[in-house]
Amino acid sequence: MQVEIGVLGAVSVTVDGEPVPMGSPLQRAVLAALALRCPNAVPSAELTTMLWGENPPASAKGNLQSYVASLRRVLEPRPVRNQPFTILLTMGAGYRLRLPADAVDAHRFTARADAGAALYTEGRYRAAAAEFKAALDCWRGTAFEDVPCPFARYQREWYAERRLDVLESWSAAKLHLGQHEEVVERLRRPVAEHPLRERLTTSLIEALTAGGRTAEARDLCERSESLLAGTLGGDFAVSRKRGKDPATGKKRAAPAQLPHDIGSFVGRAAELAALHRLANTDGSPRPSQGAVVLHGDGGSGKTALATRFGSQAAARFPDGQLYVDLRGVGPGQRPMASEDALARLLGALGVPAEKMPAGLEARSGHLRTLLADARVLLVLDNAATAAQVRPLLPGSDTCFAVVTSRNRLRGLSVAEGAAAVPVGVLGEREAIELLGAIAGEHRVEREPEAARVIVRACGLLALPVRIAAERAAMRPRHTLAELAAVLSVEDRRLDLLSAQDDHYTARAVFSWSYAALPPDAARVFRVLGVFPGESLSIEAIATMAGSDLDAARRAVRMLVSSHLLSERLPGRYRIHGLLRSYALERFESEETAAQRIRAARMLLDWYLQGIALAARLMPSGPLSREPIEQPPFSVPPPELHDHEAAIRWCEAESANFVQVILLAAKFGFRVHAWQIARFLVPFFPLRRGWRERADPPEVAVAGEVSGRHREVTAAGAWLLDDVVHAQSNVPI
Repeated sequence: MQVEIGVLGAVSVTVDGEPVPMGSPLQRAVLAALALRCPNAVPSAELTTMLWGENPPASAKGNLQSYVASLRRVLEPRPVRNQPFTILLTMGAGYRLRLPADAVDAHRFTARADAGAALYTEGRYRAAAAEFKAALDCWRGTAFEDVPCPFARYQREWYAERRLDVLESWSAAKLHLGQHEEVVERLRRPVAEHPLRERLTTSLIEALTAGGRTAEARDLCERSESLLAGTLGGDFAVSRKRGKDPATGKKRAAPAQLPHDIGSFVGRAAELAALHRLANTDGSPRPSQGAVVLHGDGGSGKTALATRFGSQAAARFPDGQLYVDLRGVGPGQRPMASEDALARLLGALGVPAEKMPAGLEARSGHLRTLLADARVLLVLDNAATAAQVRPLLPGSDTCFAVVTSRNRLRGLSVAEGAAAVPVGVLGEREAIELLGAIAGEHRVEREPEAARVIVRACGLLALPVRIAAERAAMRPRHTLAELAAVLSVEDRRLDLLSAQDDHYTARAVFSWSYAALPPDAARVFRVLGVFPGESLSIEAIATMAGSDLDAARRAVRMLVSSHLLSERLPGRYRIHGLLRSYALERFESEETAAQRIRAARMLLDWYLQGIALAARLMPSGPLSREPIEQPPFSVPPPELHDHEAAIRWCEAESANFVQVILLAAKFGFRVHAWQIARFLVPFFPLRRGWRERADPPEVAVAGEVSGRHREVTAAGAWLLDDVVHAQSNVPI
């Protein structure tokens, strides 16, 4: 039995080529939601939200089960008696369609469009045009047109935009083949419906010109320029053209490939000023720097920053703005070869396939030749390595290249003189402004403290803040305090910071960086998720990973370069809160229970030995007079040789001490828990500031775990009371 599902139009089902009647709108919505994820499962809770939003009726669970039961009869109208259904399956707390992905027209459309794009990049325009046409032929009308649910609006808009992208690519392939009449016939209506779609309009102008309809082409060009000038401003309309009227055929329209500028972009004033200064678009007489690398964490907003700069500086680059995604990181993809990226850039500059140079060096040289006297902005997004980017850089100081990457790409700075602009987390004020721009400024003004909690839980990263803000915007009747409360639960944070598009999640963005790590660095990253402290020394990291110092340093350098770890102070490293949650997920998923316990044990052994050794180097405290039998240790202790070294070590580690005790409690190491607390007591009279960093009720967890209430209560007294009072009243 062959089942096919259609969502690029009214939702439909055919069984062995015969259409099957569908039920209610919500039943069609359930099928559409499952079809989008086919062949993966969709949790019932997510289906409920997709159908009814954030305020489902009390009957939602029963209704969903009823729709699923009806759909099973639709998909299998002639089931085998006394046999379970085999297509729509229950999977845990959700459902999935047991069908191949190409049984759904939306997946066929995407696959054929991607295949066409790959062929086009290779210069195989006839095959590319055929794939693009096959993709467009999957459509029967407006996507999800009879689905009234919240999720359908987003999907409808996304697929409509992708459909236009494919139509533009089909037109470009056909023009390369000289088949302009077919382009004219197919583009007239879409151009009329989308007059601001520049690439579509330009394709029609070129097709009309190639067919000898110069007057009609010129008229369309003038109307398009007039509309753009009235809508976007005269400077923008002028800057998008390269030289003369494109209808004359003497020069092509200037490429304008930058992604859409985000309307809710906030902050980054310092970074934007640096970009304008480096590109010499701020009016200064000095020459352009030539290239700049925007490097930062995944989700920090590097692409949005590059796009905002490009939109601001477009008028200063009238010969074009080029954009290419180099696919340095992403879902299931390899970085784009430099040779393929050059083919895209040259194609955008008007080099036909039959004249495309062969080989990397020839293409790179031809690009530099074309750009020698041009004023062009290149945005090379999502770069993997300096070697990937180097052949794409123009040789003229009239051009400017903006490279974005999660890696620092130091090779470009050393060999090419590229500047580097780090893109860190947002300032708290900027993050709150972003939250308000999406969720509503009035809500932020009404609940300022909740807004602060939300953006801090998002680590002040632009992407998680946007996702949290979108969640708030979809729930206008809920308070920001409610969202802040659920984001405060660290174990659930990554799940909550997700969006309907599977690739647009904090977890997915982190996973791309993680997947690119070599095994040793990936292991170090995983074990860092175990410890929730403030920062760790390289010695502590090496201890927890079970590696020598040199190997740990190499791994840490890789993690810092990939923006998965930051050097908070010289020799001390900090992992971002959300990244730590992701690292812990990978640790719990990829390591055995024994490996997890061993990593925690080694770190606790190291800390206990260090604290005990430091205590012996200090004047005796009231709780360290009697000998204490310590557990056998699995790692050597920190190197502490005298009183001053002990003080320095404890100063550096003081912010971690309570977290170490809680870690021991979590893993059930009772002896470590109470002994660490006990050995710390001699230090509190010397450094009263340490008391402010420790929470006595939390320290008391050690007593609960170990049963050593007396010792730990005594340690707590040192945190709570005056030193003299503790010395005179704590029983030993």
